[in-house]
Amino acid sequence: MSPPVGPTSVVTASNGHAPDEPHQRSRPHNHKPLLRFTLDLTILSAAIWIAFLLRFEGDLGRGHLSDVLFAWPWVVGLQYLCFALQKVPRFSWSLIGVRETLPILRATGAAAAVLLVVRYVGAPFVVHLPALDHLVVPASVIIIDALLALLGVVGVRTV
Repeated sequence: MSPPVGPTSVVTASNGHAPDEPHQRSRPHNHKPLLRFTLDLTILSAAIWIAFLLRFEGDLGRGHLSDVLFAWPWVVGLQYLCFALQKVPRFSWSLIGVRETLPILRATGAAAAVLLVVRYVGAPFVVHLPALDHLVVPASVIIIDALLALLGVVGVRTV
């Protein structure tokens, strides 16, 4: 005797799906957020390195290489944190205008302001704790970095 075929029984086709269910294709993973995150970090990293190179006329000797190596991760991390707080990573890259540029400007400005406060408030502590010397970024580097980061992040989104 064959099993009853009706609404209570499920017969599977050779592909493992019920015959009246459409075969669902697995959707490809969206790699765009990871790509955008990587591009943002690359732009912010390039900005800090170029800022140091411009400030010291391409000569990172005499301790400046160690300064940029210590400053690089925390400056880029602070900048990206400010971007995240302004929801910059959520913006559509294909439709960027003045409306989306203002949060990017606010984020780079806020990061630069924090860096300048650390620079001028933290400088007196360097005398007592010389290990903090690498965390104090020169003001000219902060300003150059902010401008390059702003131009780079806005520029890559408009292309």
